[in-house]
Amino acid sequence: MENTNDQKRTGEPKIVLFGEEIGNKEKKDKTARRHNHESEVGGLMVLLAGIILVLNNVGVIPWQFWDYALPFWPSILVIIGARIILGKNTFSRMLVFMLAVVVFAFVIIYSLIRLNSPITNQLPLEFRDSVGNSFDVRSI
Repeated sequence: MENTNDQKRTGEPKIVLFGEEIGNKEKKDKTARRHNHESEVGGLMVLLAGIILVLNNVGVIPWQFWDYALPFWPSILVIIGARIILGKNTFSRMLVFMLAVVVFAFVIIYSLIRLNSPITNQLPLEFRDSVGNSFDVRSI
């Protein structure tokens, strides 16, 4: 077995199994950190869908919400495409995450306004009229 610089510093042999170094805690920590940041947008989508489903089940939001929200499914592809194009640096991740928040907030607010949900009564009337009457997704 050949002594590498890592072996000389740590005194432990380097063990590689299927191309991955085993026992190197430093490398595992970096991989785990990177993996956590990559799933932010996916986690946001699952979280929002779960919250909406719970609100559907308890009767706060009617099930017709999905009639207005599902036509916006291509926005998920836009967010994924932006993620791929912009790369994986910190600024790009923040930008894509903020884009996802804005898009999903719009879809949720639009759908609730179209349903005349009591939740949207707190919004200014001008805002509700401009968003609710801007276009009808169901006619597309």
